[in-house]
Amino acid sequence: MSKSDHIEIDLAVVVKTVVKQKVIFLSMVMISVLIAVVASFTVTKKYRSEITLSLNSSSFNNSGAKKLSGIASLVGIGGVSQSDDSTIFIAKLKSRFMKREFIESHSLLPLLYKDIWDEAQKTWRNDTVPKMWDAVRLFDKEVLNIRTDKETGLLNLSIEWNDAEIAKQWADAYVVLVNRTLKKEFDDEVDKNLEFLKEQLASTTNSSVRNSLNSLIEEELKKAMLSNGSAEFAFKTLDPAVIPSRPYSPRKVIFVLVGLILGMILGTGLAMYIDKRDTQ
Repeated sequence: MSKSDHIEIDLAVVVKTVVKQKVIFLSMVMISVLIAVVASFTVTKKYRSEITLSLNSSSFNNSGAKKLSGIASLVGIGGVSQSDDSTIFIAKLKSRFMKREFIESHSLLPLLYKDIWDEAQKTWRNDTVPKMWDAVRLFDKEVLNIRTDKETGLLNLSIEWNDAEIAKQWADAYVVLVNRTLKKEFDDEVDKNLEFLKEQLASTTNSSVRNSLNSLIEEELKKAMLSNGSAEFAFKTLDPAVIPSRPYSPRKVIFVLVGLILGMILGTGLAMYIDKRDTQ
């Protein structure tokens, strides 16, 4: 007898036993499904609020940085860095530093660690204060999600939380914080570049170099004016966050399907056991 014949015979025996013990089988399925339904209502609901973002291309023109590097070399000063600002912006958006800043600025530790926070006393139970980097990991794993569409280059930022309005507020606030932080860093860099260029202008009499320096100073001033023109310095909102009308999880259908499958497995096993016991 071949292996496939054994499988067919065994399967036929299982089906015959389940039909024979159908009351036991169906009872286990119904109990499992009922438990799954109850569990789906007791699990904490989570809401997801999403924002679709695009890079603000007007904020990362590197031509000035390249020219500044060339001028620095010409006057005998090195070390003016060049970088792809779009890559830096995205890295900053996803950085642990930015997540820590968000947690600190919005005082999120008590919300992230409700189990050990005494709301009435406004203190940590048993003096167990969570470490900030543990909070950052928790926030990154369970709250904030950032994805980049490789085809379009657009970014999707989402916040998952047990309160729909708070999820929307945090999604908006995170983007505002990133834009504000990057704008400040940009403004500080422009100020530093202007200071450097003016120092070089005062220290050289070479007309060609002076013309180039004046041109760069003008470009830096234009960059400073452009950065003040929009609150969306690095990231533009294409599709704003909204208050979700229904929870993202738990997904009751999945709970029911898992309960159904487990019930069928347990029901089959119990039916086989009872049938074997009764025939002995």
